[in-house]
Amino acid sequence: MPPTERVLAECEIRSLIIKERYYRDSNQWQKLRGCYHPDASRTWLNISWFTGDIDAFVKGSIGMADGGTTSSHNIQPAEVQINNDKAFVVSTGNINIRVEFDGVEYELISAMRLLSRLERVSAPGGCGEWFIVRVEIIYDRDYIIPTSPLTGKEPTLQLPKDARPSYKFLDYVLSRQGFSINKNLAGTDKAGREAAAKLMEESEQWLAAT
Repeated sequence: MPPTERVLAECEIRSLIIKERYYRDSNQWQKLRGCYHPDASRTWLNISWFTGDIDAFVKGSIGMADGGTTSSHNIQPAEVQINNDKAFVVSTGNINIRVEFDGVEYELISAMRLLSRLERVSAPGGCGEWFIVRVEIIYDRDYIIPTSPLTGKEPTLQLPKDARPSYKFLDYVLSRQGFSINKNLAGTDKAGREAAAKLMEESEQWLAAT
């Protein structure tokens, strides 16, 4: 790929990664769907509360928003690798969720790495358009804090006994909201390091394959 074309492709890909999370956070469901490959069978997402294709993810996200669970994502694409019509992006960022338990409002912050695979779909007479085909997350760490000054009367949060250090508070918050949380996700904790290394290796192999 010529240098100028590569720079333009990187700009398009970085923009797409950021917009995808923005559309999800702002409930722009059609635009969210448009960030992904037109053929849903070619897509796959595996995150804390969901595993499946993009159409099911959009449906699940609508249900989550309608149920009152909202989140915001601060995403920064850190590395973009391109091989012809495929790209692999590693982004760093945070997931923020505002919740209330027993009359106390909290802010959950979950730090993670977002792994995205993309494919460029050619169009007649055009240079093609990039679409996301796969999203997975390596969970780093999280914490939860009251949004108001401490009074000493805050309730003790009872974390799940099998909570993972990489996303224990995310697990707690989403479980309290009625979501089933995958306990075997990639992470930077001891239990998730092998899975994290495997995700990176598989993504690199996918990118390199012709």
